[in-house]
Amino acid sequence: MTSAQDLLLRSGWTPNRHVDVEGMAAKLKAAGHLVIPTARVFLAEFSGLVIAYQEGRSALRIDGNKAALHADPDWCEAYAEGIGRAVTPVGEYSHMTLVIDESGAFWGGFDANYGLMGETITEVIQALLIDPGSRQLDHLVHD
Repeated sequence: MTSAQDLLLRSGWTPNRHVDVEGMAAKLKAAGHLVIPTARVFLAEFSGLVIAYQEGRSALRIDGNKAALHADPDWCEAYAEGIGRAVTPVGEYSHMTLVIDESGAFWGGFDANYGLMGETITEVIQALLIDPGSRQLDHLVHD
């Protein structure tokens, strides 16, 4: 059975991987997003990866630049209010935005629906790619 770690390695991730995040941080800020320290650390190690279980199926895309273009700052702010911690968008899976909060936990959101996807990136990969449906967007943004 393929593990989340295997999928990370297949996507090009290596221990001690590092990419420059300054340009991404500037784009995220310009798009109206907060750039929290946990997001900077995460993006420095994982941005640019496309993680897929099988070719032809949806992939998890970790990319600060794309998050700046596609993530709606108002929805991200609403998720942060519901979670009780600041968030930064760091990726996407199909039409879902992936955000990281100040504690390092990952949340997925699609418009008014959001939910915890995992405490670590390997938990997120497990939930989205290996065991789809194991985590739900079970929170609702309140007006």
